[in-house]
Amino acid sequence: MVVPAAIRTAARIRRPDSGRMEVLLVEDEVLISMTLAEELADAGFDVTEASTAEAAMAALAATAEAALPPPILVTDMNLGGDMDGLALVAELRRRWPEAGAVVTTTRYPLDLDMRRRDPREVWLVKPFGPLRLTATVYQLMDRSRH
Repeated sequence: MVVPAAIRTAARIRRPDSGRMEVLLVEDEVLISMTLAEELADAGFDVTEASTAEAAMAALAATAEAALPPPILVTDMNLGGDMDGLALVAELRRRWPEAGAVVTTTRYPLDLDMRRRDPREVWLVKPFGPLRLTATVYQLMDRSRH
């Protein structure tokens, strides 16, 4: 019997044992944002959506004011506005070094290997499947708790 790769991947996804399951999704393309938000919500995450890095920073500030831990950030690299996804991740890292971040992009940047890689930062090249995104967010959630 041949088991499809998607089913094998789903079997390896381990949901974190406890705690908040918050994701801040930052995507400036409406259809992509809707699709990713639905996939994450179906996996059990509470999803807050923002279409710009500036709106995401406001959402993160509200989280900090409520004395809550930061959500896992899922952001597109190329956002409209004055701040891109890389700058958003850098600001997240400055304020909350333990927070996890997923950066999505249509191509792997050549200069990415020059940056100091953080184990709480994962890059996904589009297109990617919902199971890959969900598994990545679960893994980052586990890493940020340890």
